[in-house]
Amino acid sequence: MSSFSLVVISYNGREFLRKCLKNIEKSVIKPHKIVVVDDFSNDGTEEMVKNEFSFVEFIRNDKNLGPTVSRNKGAKLVGDEYIIFLDNDVLVEPETFKKMVDFMENKTEAGIVGVKIVPEGKEKMEWNIGYDPNNFREAIGYFIGFLLKIFPQSQWLKNFSMKFILNYWNYDKLLEVGWVIESCFIIRKEIFNKLEGFDERFFMYYEGPDLCLRIRQRGYKVYFYPEVRVDVLEGHAHSKLKRSLFLLKTKYLFYQKHYFYKKSNPILFGLGKIISGILYLIG
Repeated sequence: MSSFSLVVISYNGREFLRKCLKNIEKSVIKPHKIVVVDDFSNDGTEEMVKNEFSFVEFIRNDKNLGPTVSRNKGAKLVGDEYIIFLDNDVLVEPETFKKMVDFMENKTEAGIVGVKIVPEGKEKMEWNIGYDPNNFREAIGYFIGFLLKIFPQSQWLKNFSMKFILNYWNYDKLLEVGWVIESCFIIRKEIFNKLEGFDERFFMYYEGPDLCLRIRQRGYKVYFYPEVRVDVLEGHAHSKLKRSLFLLKTKYLFYQKHYFYKKSNPILFGLGKIISGILYLIG
C-alpha cells in the first residue's frame, strides 16, 4: 500500500482536535506523518497536542491566516504519494484511511476523493459535494434549496432539485462529481504540487471547489465515495454572520476567477449570491 500523510487544521478547537486525534490513533493503517497546523489559537491547543500526542508534528501560525493557507503549510511538510486533509472536528473510523487509499489505488483516474460527511444529529451534510459549478445551475439550485426550506416535505421539489443540487440524492451511491468540500478528502500529492496547492486568495470556503475544478481541467476525476463515513462535530470558531460574509466573498472570487469573463450571466450570478447568503444565515 502506498504511503500517505495527514494534514489536520485547527483554530480554537482544542477539544474537537483532541477527539479527532484520538480517533486517528485507532486507525487500522497508520499515516507516515500527521501534521497539525494551528491557526493562532488562544485556547491551549498547542499545550494539549504536545502533552498528549507526541506522534504529531505541530506547527502554529504566528497570526490567523485561515484554513487555506494552513492546509498549504501542512502539505509542504509531507512527501508521500497521498495527502488526506482533515478539519479538527472530523471523527474518522478505524477503516477510513485504508478505504480511502485503496480507492485511490484502484481508480488511477481519480485526483480527489471525498467521503460521506455526517454532522451531529443529521443524516447528511448540505453542500457536501456538487455538480460542475456554473452560474445558471448554481443559481437555480440555491433557489430550489430556498423553496425546500419552506416546503421540506415536497418530494417533487426534491426530485427536481437533483438536476441542480446534490442535497437530496441517494447518499449511498458512488458518484463522479464536480467538487467536494475540504473537511475530509484525499488527493494525490504529485497533482497537488503541480497545481501549487490551494489558492490562498480563498481565506475560507470555495478553496475545495476551486482545487477540484483545476484538477478536472488536468484530466483527472473527482469522486464522492460513500463507503467511507466520517462524523463532523461542527466546531465552528467563527460566528454564523462572519462565515456568511466569508462565503459571499469567496463565492464572488470563485466565479470571477473561473466564469465571470467567460459565460456568466450577471443576473443569475447576483441571484445566486443573494440566495446563498440568505440560506446560510437562516440555515
